[in-house]
Amino acid sequence: MRSVKRNLIKFSGYSLALVLPKKILKEFGWNAADTIRVTSDPKKKRLIVTKMNSTKEPERTPTANPARPSPATGGSDDVQPIPEL
Repeated sequence: MRSVKRNLIKFSGYSLALVLPKKILKEFGWNAADTIRVTSDPKKKRLIVTKMNSTKEPERTPTANPARPSPATGGSDDVQPIPEL
């Protein structure tokens, strides 16, 4: 496993961006139009970035997380709408 230091870049008033090194993208065979999945692991404070298959993946069943309330119970969801500019 290799580690590289990268800085987060302000992308807009609502987001940050992470630029991935070209060498690593080439090794993984990733391109600009590829779709990726970012999975968060709050306990270990890390993100896992994986390339999604070009074929449709099966639907994932949501799992209950008692540490984070669901939107139905008044909690907030990870996904926030992006306001119109």
